[in-house]
Order: sequence, then structure tokens, then C-alpha cells
Amino acid sequence: EATATFLTDLQAQNRAGDTVRKYKLLFRQLTEYAARHDLPNLRDFTFDVLVKFRGEWTEAGTATRNKKLDRLKAFFGFCHDAGWVQTKPTKAIKPAASHNGIVKPFTPAEQSILLSKPQTRALKCFTRILYHSALRISDASMLRPEDFDGNKIRRVNRKNQETVFIPVPPDLKSELDKLPLNGGYYFLQGQSEHVPTQTDAWRTILNDAFKKDIPGFHAHRFRHTAAVNWLASGLTIEEVAGLLGNSVKIVEKHYASFCGARQETVERKLQAIWEKPARLVRVK
Repeated sequence: EATATFLTDLQAQNRAGDTVRKYKLLFRQLTEYAARHDLPNLRDFTFDVLVKFRGEWTEAGTATRNKKLDRLKAFFGFCHDAGWVQTKPTKAIKPAASHNGIVKPFTPAEQSILLSKPQTRALKCFTRILYHSALRISDASMLRPEDFDGNKIRRVNRKNQETVFIPVPPDLKSELDKLPLNGGYYFLQGQSEHVPTQTDAWRTILNDAFKKDIPGFHAHRFRHTAAVNWLASGLTIEEVAGLLGNSVKIVEKHYASFCGARQETVERKLQAIWEKPARLVRVK
């Protein structure tokens, strides 16, 4: 009953479908855990029980597990605010420490492989869409002709519901127009319009195509690469944030440090300081 009420409230907030899907998955796992361990009531989920529940999670990525923990915390925070539990049993559960660092953009050599390796027309177009638009794979896999105004993509990001306007090279749009549509989509695999199904299918296709030649290949690196390339080409952080559908702070945090041109500017300024230190003047 608690999970059903939470989902009703979540949908009333008009949250993204993918967000609701992830909560449903968490609640299904929580219910199965309760059945296996004879936990019929919400208040049976104490701190130690939830620690053991998290210990059974099999997600490989630290960030993925921490996002799942955030959802668990949000649910029990909701239950506490509703008066169904007296304390927040997840409050003291700490997120897992990440030692993997941030995702790095593709190197120039890797970018050359991505753009020059022989591929089918559909795969080549999909690769170039990711490379030039910085769309997430879930958004790219569901592109339709009506998402374009000329060679400009106009689309609402599934993750944060931000609207983005992204120009792509005109020759890429011409190649897209030559693709046979499947159900009105450029890249739909099979007949399912279920976004996670299409995302998984394209992630597998890309891994099969590039993982052998590019160690550490991951589809999300396309997004990082596009952002860094835009910054290096002279676009401002505000302009890049608009293309990505992110905030300026997110762009500064995740992408600016990789931009060689920006780093070179900083180094030149520091060099000037070292060569001619500023004189300190006492002000009375």
C-alpha cells in the first residue's frame, strides 16, 4: 500500500516515465525481499534489514547503486513524512565510495576510429548522431523525422525533461533521410517501442562494434566528447549547457576540466604571474 501511494504521488508530480519505471523495479525487489525474509509490515524494514537488502544488489556501477539508494531513501522519507514510520531507517546508510573517477571523453585517435570504421548506414548514422548531438542513447534511439526542424534536433530530454535544440551537420541529416523508417522511427530495433528495450539493444550494438578497438568504450562517452569538443571550439559554458540541457554548474563540474584549450589559457595566465609577480601595495 505504501509503494502504491508513493507511485501515485510520483505520477501526480508528472515525473519522467523512466523515473517511475526505476521506482517500480526497486519496489518489486523490496517486496520480493520482504516475502523471502517474512517482513509483512513497513515498520519491519529497520536500518539493519535495509543494510542487508542493499547488500544483495547486483548492479556493477557505483553510481548506479548510489542512485538506487537515493530512491530507497526518498521512499522511506516519504513514509516518515506520512507518519507510517517513526524514524527514517535509511538516514544513516552511506553511499558507496567511488574510485572509478569521471567518465573521460574519447581521445582524438578514438574519435577517428568511431567516425571512420566501416559500418552499416544505420549504425554510422546512429554513431554520428551521438557524436555530434550529445544526446543520451535513450533519446537518440527514439528519434523520428518530426524531431527535426531542417537539420536541427528539437527534443525533450527523457532524463530531466529539458528541451534541447541541437544542430547537426547537414550531410548527416541527408543520410538520415535515406534510412527506411521502422514504425516512424529512424533507429527502432524490432517492433518494441519500450525505451529501455531500445536503449539496451543499441548499447549492445555499439559495444559489439567498438569495444574491441576502444578499451573502456561506453556509449555515454559520446556525450562527454561532444561537450568537450564544443568547449574547445570556443562555445561558452552557457551555450554548451543549453545544447546539453544541463545547468552551467553541471557543465563546469563534468566537462570544463577536460578542455585543453581552456587549460592552456589558465597555464598561460599562471606563467605570466610567475614571470612578473604582481606587487602588493599597502592600502591605508
